[in-house]
Amino acid sequence: FYREVLQKLEIRSRRPLQAIILDCSNISDIDTSAAHIFIEMCSELKERGIIVSVVKLRPNIKKILFQCGLLDVIGPTNVFAKRHD
Repeated sequence: FYREVLQKLEIRSRRPLQAIILDCSNISDIDTSAAHIFIEMCSELKERGIIVSVVKLRPNIKKILFQCGLLDVIGPTNVFAKRHD
């Protein structure tokens, strides 16, 4: 699903995406399978040269994603508490 959304965004902008900011404030629960899919998506974007940033991770979600390796993929400088950071 996310591949289709990104493809539509790129078509609309008529140029390749350089960065994407994922607002995670509405993620209230996540299991490790979903966490791995989320991280896989971030890895694919990184491989395409797209910077991935996440904002507004709830503490329980942040813990699971970090344990599953999110920081290894996007780096700690791309995790923000607020959209304005």
